[in-house]
Amino acid sequence: MKGLILYEKDDAAKNEWFIRHMTELLGERGIGLELTDPKTAYGLSADFIINRSRCFEIAREFEKRGVVCINNSVTTEICNDKWKTYQMCREMSIPVIETKLINDGKIPEGTKYPCVLKSLGGHGGSEVFSADDEEEAAGILMNMKSAVVQRMCDSPGCDVRLYMLGGKVFAAVLRRSEAGFRSNFSLGGKAELFRPEAEQIEIAVSVAERLKSDYIGVDFIVDGGRWTLNEVEDAAGARMLYFLGKEDIFEAFAAHIASKIGL
Repeated sequence: MKGLILYEKDDAAKNEWFIRHMTELLGERGIGLELTDPKTAYGLSADFIINRSRCFEIAREFEKRGVVCINNSVTTEICNDKWKTYQMCREMSIPVIETKLINDGKIPEGTKYPCVLKSLGGHGGSEVFSADDEEEAAGILMNMKSAVVQRMCDSPGCDVRLYMLGGKVFAAVLRRSEAGFRSNFSLGGKAELFRPEAEQIEIAVSVAERLKSDYIGVDFIVDGGRWTLNEVEDAAGARMLYFLGKEDIFEAFAAHIASKIGL
């Protein structure tokens, strides 16, 4: 069995340890793994792909060939587009902060401040900004082709991530920021293991089932006194879990992959 792990060049350099670790874990199961970028991958053959490139088109191409894609193209398409994620949540009656699409560079009428502006394809807390007034928001939008705007939640700087593997909760982490409204661990946020509540589990499981995803992160914030879905991460990392001493999620991920491809 041979698989491809897909990364854009810059992301591959940042995730060298993960690539090496997955290669070793799958190698122990007699499964080969080769690193490549999505453009090169079109000309290659494989029994499965681990798509960490956030490019859903390459996953769709391999799916047409009957190749197992982890995650599948639907997961990658929706989770890497904040507007599509919001639309999915509304269709599923999942609590989410009202979100408006911006594709003309203009702030929608009725926007309340402070607001949060997010590029459609940002990840890891990148390209997420707060604005205190319309002038500041307009300045931020000058550097974005398309974005969404939301009002600020009741508890900025705090969120919970549920790590979903094979449709089940593997672990949950509470993240807090001591400086700013973004709580991402990669941006200096503090993290601790968290026991998810029943409502969070129900929502996260329903999202994983809807997407038929393999491995995702489902992020919640508190708004209006209730857990509200904020984002769903397709190429979710696990630095927080390793930092907190949680068991190896990628050992479980490798076992999941082996089972999915029939080994």
